[in-house]
Amino acid sequence: MLKINKRNLMGLLWVSLLFLTPFVATGQGDVTESESSKPTIDASFSKDTILIGDQIYLQLTVNKDVAQVVALPEITTAATEGKIEILGLPEIDTLEVDGRQVTIQARYKVTSFDEGRYGINSFPLLYIDKNIQDTIYSDSVALVVASYVIDTATYVMADIKPRLEEKFTFDELKYYVATLFSSPYTYFGLLLALLVIVLIWYIRRRRARKNEPKIIEPPHIIAIRDLVNIDNKKLWQNGKVKQYYTELSDVIRVYLHGRYGVNAMEMTSIEIFEALREEGIPAKEFEKLRELLILSDYVKFAKISPTQDENSDSYNQAYYFVEETKLLPLEVEINQEKQG
Repeated sequence: MLKINKRNLMGLLWVSLLFLTPFVATGQGDVTESESSKPTIDASFSKDTILIGDQIYLQLTVNKDVAQVVALPEITTAATEGKIEILGLPEIDTLEVDGRQVTIQARYKVTSFDEGRYGINSFPLLYIDKNIQDTIYSDSVALVVASYVIDTATYVMADIKPRLEEKFTFDELKYYVATLFSSPYTYFGLLLALLVIVLIWYIRRRRARKNEPKIIEPPHIIAIRDLVNIDNKKLWQNGKVKQYYTELSDVIRVYLHGRYGVNAMEMTSIEIFEALREEGIPAKEFEKLRELLILSDYVKFAKISPTQDENSDSYNQAYYFVEETKLLPLEVEINQEKQG
């Protein structure tokens, strides 16, 4: 139950040496053998009966001569077979100094979780007095550990109380928000979350666009829009006759490709006429087309300068050719299905 070793002895010699200094400094002289006697040690609990889990103190009180050196016993839980647990290091204090007599107390905080009566026979105290080294022992002590007594006749078991729910206050919200935004990692996390959201939005938008059905405009809609743009430029009115006829003939060639499937952009005017003979174009519209393309070739390659009326008529011929040969809505739908 109790253990004393040389290391503890040397570590505790200073306890007694502290009490030698005042007397040496005051010149009380050497201590004779007749002036000293054996030290005494008393052991006691601050309470002799406790309930399971209560904490009390085991007190060792040593009364010794100022010239004597003592080594307090080392008390461990293992020494009590685990019945009495020692909680931490002892608290050592000087209670009284009366002449040459010094009273020292060491208090050990203890507890127990086993019901019963536990006794400690004695505590050894090693002391040195001049050339004499000896051990004295304290009286035995006992501790009674009692459990809680339940009156089964009157005891009524109660249900477990539900958890107490407290309302969430605005001050708590402010505290949590302030704590959250006090860390730089919060801003990094918010930035990362924003980037992830933007990336997800972009991917979903891109997929949605891919899945959107493509609206194919009928060839005559494209041709009419392009012709109106050419007219708004006032090309021939500003002396850009060649550019005017080049753009005008290109619009018609693109229209012929979309309307009849003729690769007109890669053909000469003569080749275009040959390719269109079997397409059922009315003679009047076919003649307008022929006049327009031939005049455009003369302007582009022979540098012919048409009159203002011819310039105006060329635009009208192109416009009305598209209008007279355009597909009807039902024909447009059938044509788109063929192309799809």
